[in-house]
Amino acid sequence: MSDSAPFRGWRIVGALAISQGCGLGLLNAYGLVVEPLATEFEASVAVIGAGMSIFVLSMAVTSALLGPLLDRGFVRPAMLGGVVTMVAGVTWLSHATSLSQLGIGLAIASVGIAAYGPLPANVVLMNWFYRRRGTAIAIAAAGPPIIGFLVPGATAWLIHIHGWRTALATLSWTLGAVALPVIAFLVVARPADVGETVDGAKAQPAETAADATGAEASIAGLLRSRDFWFIALGFGLYFAVPVGTGLFIVPLLLELGFSPWVAALGATTAAIANLAGTLGSGALADRLAPRPVLFGLLGVFIVALLVIAFAPSPFVVFAATLPLTFCFGGGQPILPLLVGGRFGTEIVGRALGVTGPVGLLFLVAAAPLAGLLRDATGTYRSVFLGGAVVIAAATALLAAARVRAEEAREASPS
Repeated sequence: MSDSAPFRGWRIVGALAISQGCGLGLLNAYGLVVEPLATEFEASVAVIGAGMSIFVLSMAVTSALLGPLLDRGFVRPAMLGGVVTMVAGVTWLSHATSLSQLGIGLAIASVGIAAYGPLPANVVLMNWFYRRRGTAIAIAAAGPPIIGFLVPGATAWLIHIHGWRTALATLSWTLGAVALPVIAFLVVARPADVGETVDGAKAQPAETAADATGAEASIAGLLRSRDFWFIALGFGLYFAVPVGTGLFIVPLLLELGFSPWVAALGATTAAIANLAGTLGSGALADRLAPRPVLFGLLGVFIVALLVIAFAPSPFVVFAATLPLTFCFGGGQPILPLLVGGRFGTEIVGRALGVTGPVGLLFLVAAAPLAGLLRDATGTYRSVFLGGAVVIAAATALLAAARVRAEEAREASPS
């Protein structure tokens, strides 16, 4: 790379934000097709809603299988294949004539979305960045909520004009048409593939050469690592709490006497705080290192949950939803930073890939258990108290994970 050539890492960040948004952003259409699907297939809303369990399971399994390929550099082929698979799955789903065909289509689409979703994006950005790694991962992770913000309106309009089948097919083909060229022309797995270096520096940073020990360089070795289990289980619990409590923010506000309009406003501001958490924690991790940012998030998380569970004033509860949902998004860039720092960038794909299945049980169980807790106590506040207990357990697990030198490095303020 010549001294005058611009560093292309930030273009890759933008490309990965767009491509992830064109995958995960599609999920924002699901809520609008639940009722049409339940009506057409004479199924309960619960049965149609179980499609999200299919999505989570397919994503987790695909990520575990995909990780080793990504570590070997097969990023662009995997992502391009993922886009094609997503379009094929949604197209199949849009022609389904039975519930089983719906499930197959959703599973195929989920495999595709995983193949060009957060896992490959994080692997690429771990390769391209060191000093600004947290910021890069956070910006790329902002793509799904930003693009997803546009999807519900487009879906509602298409359903009104053409019905749910044409709406889903049109959305998938449109998003696929955007993602394919972005990935094909802008995504590069490693800086060395195009004659560049990490961060665009004149010399390769010595710190980025840190790898996992030989005993941990395979999936079997990772599964024998105590630190892997502490991190995977800790983040499994961390990410389960947004699933379990996020569903009940609006019902809680309604229970406290707020009007539906104010409750909806609360959901909107919560979504903004979630996005701010992703961007803010990534930037802070570059300045302070990931681990202190993580424990700051965990502390705020617990306090916000306890305030919501016990605060006598409904307005205090409303205000506490903002730091709460900030923490929802805050963990997203921290996980790949910790995993990459602990195990090295050479195996970050397989390490991140197998964290998904480990936390799968927590994610699948979170919403039903939260619902049971609410039914048993008669109040949504108990769900948030339960979330505080879960985050306390996550904190204990994550505190037990050892820190390597690369992970504890002093981050550059630039």
